[in-house]
Amino acid sequence: MSKRKLEIAIHLLNAIAISAFLVIYLNHYYPNVGHDYSYFIPRLLDTHLHYKINGLSIQWYTPSFGGGLPAYPNPQHIQFSLPQFLIPLLNPWNASVAATVIFALSGYFAMYYFLTRVLLLRWQTGVLGGLFFSVNGFFFQHVSVGHLGFQTFPLLAVIMVALFAASLPEIISAIIIALVVGTMVHEAGFYIIVISLLALLITLPVAYLHYPQIFKFKRLMRIAISGFIFSILLSASKLFAVYSWMRFFPRTMYDQYDVSLLRGIVGLIYQLLGTMNLVPLRWLLGKDINLVPLSLQSWTGSFYGFWETDVSLSPVLIALLGLGAISHFMPRKKGENVPGKGRWSAIILLLLATWTTAEFTLARGSIYSLLKNLPALSSLHVNFRFAAAFIFPLALLGAISFERFASKWAWKKTFIIFLTLNVLVLAFQGTYFLFKEDVQDRAYTVSTALETFHRIRAGDTFPVNK
Repeated sequence: MSKRKLEIAIHLLNAIAISAFLVIYLNHYYPNVGHDYSYFIPRLLDTHLHYKINGLSIQWYTPSFGGGLPAYPNPQHIQFSLPQFLIPLLNPWNASVAATVIFALSGYFAMYYFLTRVLLLRWQTGVLGGLFFSVNGFFFQHVSVGHLGFQTFPLLAVIMVALFAASLPEIISAIIIALVVGTMVHEAGFYIIVISLLALLITLPVAYLHYPQIFKFKRLMRIAISGFIFSILLSASKLFAVYSWMRFFPRTMYDQYDVSLLRGIVGLIYQLLGTMNLVPLRWLLGKDINLVPLSLQSWTGSFYGFWETDVSLSPVLIALLGLGAISHFMPRKKGENVPGKGRWSAIILLLLATWTTAEFTLARGSIYSLLKNLPALSSLHVNFRFAAAFIFPLALLGAISFERFASKWAWKKTFIIFLTLNVLVLAFQGTYFLFKEDVQDRAYTVSTALETFHRIRAGDTFPVNK
């Protein structure tokens, strides 16, 4: 088998493995599914019914909930989203699962493209980087509990490709960014937008420190400005509708976690270790793995469910980050460092971005206090979610670490080690099946909603009698 065919085969097997895990994990207790699907699936049905009766039009209001409620002005209304577009082909549950798989694979392949076509790293590094980014507890937990707005998290990798792929015309890059941001806005992804911004603030200096040659600042600025303008144009109707409604019903609330700053930072590290690291560790120590959620709550000061605190990175990524940190202090090739002022500016920006993200996650600190009252941020809470901003830059650093080691190895040795790590990353997904059912919150029985879907497909319009 040629090397190219081998690469394609591994991509195919990885895509199947990621897809199979997500399908099995989301359906593990079927027809009982994550409790927040009880919010989204009835609304997917409601919009589907709206299209059946009114054709392709904006659903401004709905009579189906609470005696009548605004629909499109609701930031959690996902009329123009991938799950909604799939419903003519699939029932709402299968559409939600299929959309989750599509977004996950988009992140995997976009990260691979960024590493191999933009940074010009070997394909094995690109594959591992794609896995490091795609296999994480933040995405798994939120899609399993029913937070459809978090499905778009993997699209951050697409933004990185759009910003830095020299083969793409600037206008195409700007349009791609607008489509990604528009997808996030129209699929209740306001948390994901903030998380992506924080992730970019960390990732850009990391990328500059290692690969300054990809930074064409004038081109970057043109793409960013054009992308921002196109994003506003694509999302303006939704944003204005949301503002017009929410100004009368402000959702201003802030979290406070009753732990010290030091304990909070340790809690943040615990979040990043999460299920895939803490479950094997507790098993080896002979401790009850079902107490992992309580351990996370204790260290973070959280009063939220397990799905909010688990931001688990792969143990393989953690190991590579550790080895990379050690090798960082070893002698490196001449010319590898970014010269002078640029390097120090990137380091300062990296430290500032990292600390800002930590403050957002811990809901404390001077920078967070200055920013938390901004219009969009004042409506967001459950600050533990912002820890997800570390996933992409850490996945990037893990890939860079592997690349540096692999550059010293023969091809056969590189491939054997790569294949071993690839299998291990996928295998650690299995830790999510080891908890008892009551640890995994699957409180919504979806079968009734699916019966309603079949009635709509059969022609029932559920008329509202005045």
